[in-house]
Amino acid sequence: MAQTLQGGLVQSITQPAPLQLVLGVYAGGRRRYLLLSADATWARLHETWVKRPNPPEPPVFCMACRKHLDGATLVAVQQPEFDRVVTLRFSRAGTAAGDLVVEMMGKHANIILVDPDGRILDSMKHISARLSRAREVLPGRPYVMAPIAAGTVDPRLDGAHRSLAEAAALPDTEAAAARAMATLQGLSPFLAQELLARCAAGSAEEAWHTVFGAPAGQGFVVRDAKGAAMGAYPVEPACLPGTAAHPMGAFSLAADAAYTELETRAHAANLSRQAEGQMQRALKSRQASITELTQQARKLGSAETHQRRGELLLAHQSVIAAGAAEARLADLFEADMPEVAITLDPDMTIPENAERLFAKARKARSGAARLAECRERLEAEIATLSVALQSLRNDPEANPEAVCAEMREAGLLAPEPGPAPVSVAAKKAAEPHGGRISTVRTVDGYEILIGLSAEANDHLTTRVAAPTDWWLHVRGGTGAHVVVRSKGHPESVPAAVLQEAAVWAARNSASKHSSVVAVDVTQKKHVRRPRGAAPGLVAYRNERTLHVDPKREG
Repeated sequence: MAQTLQGGLVQSITQPAPLQLVLGVYAGGRRRYLLLSADATWARLHETWVKRPNPPEPPVFCMACRKHLDGATLVAVQQPEFDRVVTLRFSRAGTAAGDLVVEMMGKHANIILVDPDGRILDSMKHISARLSRAREVLPGRPYVMAPIAAGTVDPRLDGAHRSLAEAAALPDTEAAAARAMATLQGLSPFLAQELLARCAAGSAEEAWHTVFGAPAGQGFVVRDAKGAAMGAYPVEPACLPGTAAHPMGAFSLAADAAYTELETRAHAANLSRQAEGQMQRALKSRQASITELTQQARKLGSAETHQRRGELLLAHQSVIAAGAAEARLADLFEADMPEVAITLDPDMTIPENAERLFAKARKARSGAARLAECRERLEAEIATLSVALQSLRNDPEANPEAVCAEMREAGLLAPEPGPAPVSVAAKKAAEPHGGRISTVRTVDGYEILIGLSAEANDHLTTRVAAPTDWWLHVRGGTGAHVVVRSKGHPESVPAAVLQEAAVWAARNSASKHSSVVAVDVTQKKHVRRPRGAAPGLVAYRNERTLHVDPKREG
């Protein structure tokens, strides 16, 4: 990277994904694109040739990077010892512009923008003292490099291979790998296993020089027996039997090819899980409806029974005492004529009691036909959903988005949330008190509106919120009215979005310093302002309560 990008001019900065940053750097007579990823699974840094779509509005971290680094020159690419950290140092007109520190450490991966004085300007992930007592990563704090494990040595130093030889002498392979990682800096599980595999075929010194003496920048894409990419490696792996290593010439080419395939596959798997979840919920709903239909049919009773009992009353009306509460009669419709007890209304005549039973018979007949029709429709829908679900599970070529679209078109899945009526929302936001309403957009694209005063709460609830929007307020206390735009489909709003809105409601309440705050949530149509009440005072019903921590990050 130092050879190809150092001295290059930053011409573009984009953030195509929440944990990815792409720098367009003009170097070596052409524009190159450098991908920085803080993903816990695929944290990495390499050139990329894949064009990634950008969000319509740049995230805050991207804006901060543009402000400080756009038009700057990349003057240095540095790695502290053999740690999984790279510092990209920039200057503008000969004056330091700041650093981008890329920390590629699994779940602790991060990308941090640091000013020339060593203070954090912003970071892709904000780490508070509550999340890490040892090291805060927040704007305004001094940047402190992640500590290198005590007692470890840089494996590139002379004689470091002796530590590998000591580890390889252990009889247990797992213990040997753990020992190697505990004594040598920056060794990943893969690299430890690779070195040990090569030790088994020769000496530790030979294994060492084969790996660390490999040509700089070379790369291999490793594929399993089915041809699926497993990863990109700087050496041809000896510790992965049954795989094929494909040389790519440059490590960036290998990394770009392998990780693009891995991320695409993971994205497809995530879409499949989401689609399966939607279909399973749809199936569960219809199965519950069939159970309910069965219960309704049981309540309606048998039309034939009601009809027979009405006719028995008419046939025996001469022997039934007036005002009787019950009649015990021989069942003329059965061969052995068993006695049957028929409950009567004492205030009705026998013909009126018979007519009451005939009415029940008519209701049971029409109800049975309606229930049978509903059951038939539900069973057909269950069969269609089951086939689609099996197709998703068994066919690797199935397109989850296309399958879901087909199910939505057939009315078997809830429609996708559509865009909010922008013109109406913009008009309402421009009305009085609209400026006192804060807006937060979630990663799912949902809009959370927060009232910042009593007047703003009143305006938000009575003038801005739609009847099907979700409305939240801290239970039994004072605080902001919070509204989640449902886009006309409240049932489609994810639980995580409501949980996030509840956190905002808790943070903007008198209980913001509590560790657990109860927040009520209901649809706006169940919220009303009592006549003569002060602004912001409302009554509501049909609520459920969420318990959240207002100090939760993110």
